[in-house]
Amino acid sequence: MMIKRYVAAILASSVVSTTVNALDCSANVLSVRIMKTGILELQMNGPVENNYINICNITKDFNDVPPEVCKSWLSIALTAKASEKELKLWGVQGETCATGYNTVLEKVSITQS
Repeated sequence: MMIKRYVAAILASSVVSTTVNALDCSANVLSVRIMKTGILELQMNGPVENNYINICNITKDFNDVPPEVCKSWLSIALTAKASEKELKLWGVQGETCATGYNTVLEKVSITQS
């Protein structure tokens, strides 16, 4: 009985966290920078806006992303840049991949191409 409640709670929380207008967007990383405030900014081409976008903060929570996750995203972004592979932004909240200045997303990965 306790296991069923636990599974039901997990399923309910995953449904609640899903964004209605979430998009998955891929683009090449043109530049990676960290501001003195700790903000990780990426400049990307492709469907993602060509200006720098704020992804997360390596020193404090930003858009519900803890610093530990942000540091791993920084590593992934640098790897994508160095290997010339596309970076995929998962769960971008918006109508298009042209995300604008502050980007809220769920995860980051390198594409398989």
